Amino acid sequence: MRWSIAGSLVALIGWFCLGCGPAKLRENHTFTMEAGDVKYFDLDPISKSQTITVDFSSSHGDAYVYVLKDCQGDDGVHEIPPKEKILTSKNGKSGTLVVDVAAQTPLRVLVRGVSQKTEVKLTMTN
Repeated sequence: MRWSIAGSLVALIGWFCLGCGPAKLRENHTFTMEAGDVKYFDLDPISKSQTITVDFSSSHGDAYVYVLKDCQGDDGVHEIPPKEKILTSKNGKSGTLVVDVAAQTPLRVLVRGVSQKTEVKLTMTN
């Protein structure tokens, strides 16, 4: 009888822990931007370290896309983000950024540097 209770307990704990991994991330954002605009979205800290992928495309011309850590307020909005906050960045009409993010690190995905009216699409996944 002891083994069946212990086995049931182990099975219950195992079943419970299957849901303990990081939640699936799927953020989609589309920004309509004019020359000089800066747009961004923030992602709350995640519970476990993981790899984040950001895909972007711009309908007209290049855009600078940054993945920043530990931003507060207007960090990176009125000036180019400081190097210590930049996890990765890319300039182009489209691209993919991949970054390893430590647990409990808030993220900001920021788009700037467009030279004409354009629509920038972002998809962020883990």
